Amino acid sequence: MNISKRISKMLFFVVIAFVMTFTLTTAVKAAPSKVTGLKQTDHGTNSISLEWNALLDNGIRYEVVVSTDKKNWVVKEDRAYSNTEYVHNLNAGTTYYVKVRGYVEESSKQYGEYSNIVTCVTSPNSKPKNLKKTDSTTNSITLNWSKVPGANCYVVEYKKSSASYDTKYSKKVVTSTKVTLTKLSKNTDYRVYVYPARRAGSKGYVAAASSDYEYISGVGTTPTQVSGVQVPYYWDSIGEIKVECTPKESADGYQYEVWTAYKSKDTKVTSTTGGSYGYLKSTALKKKNFFKVRVRGYAENSNGSKKYGQWSSWKYVCQQPRMVNISCISKGIKYSWDKIQGAYKYDLYVSLKKDSGYKKAASVKKSNYTLTKFNKKSLKKGKTYYAYVVAYNKVGKKLYSGEAGDANSCWYITYNR
Repeated sequence: MNISKRISKMLFFVVIAFVMTFTLTTAVKAAPSKVTGLKQTDHGTNSISLEWNALLDNGIRYEVVVSTDKKNWVVKEDRAYSNTEYVHNLNAGTTYYVKVRGYVEESSKQYGEYSNIVTCVTSPNSKPKNLKKTDSTTNSITLNWSKVPGANCYVVEYKKSSASYDTKYSKKVVTSTKVTLTKLSKNTDYRVYVYPARRAGSKGYVAAASSDYEYISGVGTTPTQVSGVQVPYYWDSIGEIKVECTPKESADGYQYEVWTAYKSKDTKVTSTTGGSYGYLKSTALKKKNFFKVRVRGYAENSNGSKKYGQWSSWKYVCQQPRMVNISCISKGIKYSWDKIQGAYKYDLYVSLKKDSGYKKAASVKKSNYTLTKFNKKSLKKGKTYYAYVVAYNKVGKKLYSGEAGDANSCWYITYNR
């Protein structure tokens, strides 16, 4: 082969290599596919966090743009390296529209199609004011507060005041500045937190404030019917009684009333409010009459108004009948005592000991009785007999005792016949 042929062949291969190299180095990558799965994952007062499905090519970068009106778009990130992004320098309590697209960059950028537009939100940066309890029932509490700028909803969290630290809060999202918490436990106090928030659309992401919140504690449901009403003390000399009841957690106080229980149409004598016990005083209580007492609890609203529960059953009370005369007669011991207006009957209790052993010796409708036997045995000369009387009021077919006698209010006599 001569030299000219050799040169021609070499030039041919050089040209082929050049063409192949030029073709490889000038090839342009195809534009990325459309970004999918875009969503908001976190928020602040001036930031949002985003996430989307990553495209397969590791060389792909992402551009994030935002708008408040879907018309004027601002690039917030033009070279994101992963499928997550933190967008900052936003306004508090604001709705933003966001879209993302991928691109590859060689001699120029080759952009893919934008993702679907996603609505995102930042949280407000002001706390609710004037959080108040305005109403309650036996299983609900109603609260309201002032409107917060930038908030289109509010996150309300609540749990029992007595719950442990690690007990989870129940949560409710409302769109007004009022909430009624329902299906609550009866006679229970609650702790309630209100966070201003902004929601994306009607069912979208909720951006609640983390530190700008207001709370109220010790707010309770309306107490249920009071029980355990007792009248442990009756000071007839000054016309005053002490009334007690079994306390309920949600009760902020109690209302006490005394009514007559000896008239054809009973009337209220006096009333008062207090804690789990109350003192009621009236000159009427100095009289030897039957009275009836009732109690109801109340839950107090923030403005001082009271939401009352149901009244208790009536507790009937009267002065313990005092012995007017005790005397020994040939037949036995004759007792006579105060007549109580409204009394249906009287029970006489007798014992040979001052502090114990009392047994019902008689049940009579008059205010005197002659004791001839005790424990089925005749009375013994030189023995001391202790006694007290309990009066009963009759309502319908039921009998109710007044203030019960005891060893501290008994009378005694030594039989000498």
